[in-house]
Amino acid sequence: MGIDDLRAATEDDVTAALDRAWVELPITTPAEALELFNVMLDHLTSERARIEAEDAARISDEVRRRSN
Repeated sequence: MGIDDLRAATEDDVTAALDRAWVELPITTPAEALELFNVMLDHLTSERARIEAEDAARISDEVRRRSN
């Protein structure tokens, strides 16, 4: 995960992170901003891991299919 992944975050990503964080809008303190940032990282990295796992499974299935 790099800075481009963070910059590519969508409004839906922020909404999903806010749903899991203890903070609400408006963010008014550094502690709240840090909480949202950390939950955003968790959300984005878990989403990326899910996508990578789905890709790996699809590739594995294709390799298996072609070898039969």
